[in-house]
Amino acid sequence: MAEQAVFRLDIDNGIADLSEEDQALPSVALLLALKHVGLTLEAYDELINQGYVEAEKVGLNN
Repeated sequence: MAEQAVFRLDIDNGIADLSEEDQALPSVALLLALKHVGLTLEAYDELINQGYVEAEKVGLNN
C-alpha cells in the first residue's frame, strides 16, 4: 500500500521500473488490500494526500 501511495502521489521511489501509466493505475493487490481494510480508492487517495501535506508541514518546521 505504501509503494502504491508514492506512485499515486507522483513520487519516484527510485526502485520501480514501471511506466508512468502503470504507476498511476491502482494495482490489483492495492484494490484487494483496500477492500480488506474497508477503504475505497477515493478515501485512500484522500488519506495519502492529507498525509503528504502534513509531512510537508513537519518538514518545513525542521
